[in-house]
Amino acid sequence: MSDTDTWDTRLDITEALEAAGWEPDEDNPLELLRKNGATWALINDACDSQLTGPGGWNIEFPSDVPNVLIIAACLAATPAV
Repeated sequence: MSDTDTWDTRLDITEALEAAGWEPDEDNPLELLRKNGATWALINDACDSQLTGPGGWNIEFPSDVPNVLIIAACLAATPAV
């Protein structure tokens, strides 16, 4: 998988989270999204990402983690309020 392919798949995460009400960062709209105190961010050029929960906990996702798992973790971190 090329770097471009990995980045393209990470766009799928951004689109899914935005559809679920996550707000993109003004300066980094494709790389940093927030909702209800949680933050999902791409953390390097290899497309590894990280989810920071409302309580300050962190989960790092290597680039080979399936998008569906990352999306599910993000959605679980932000229950409806």
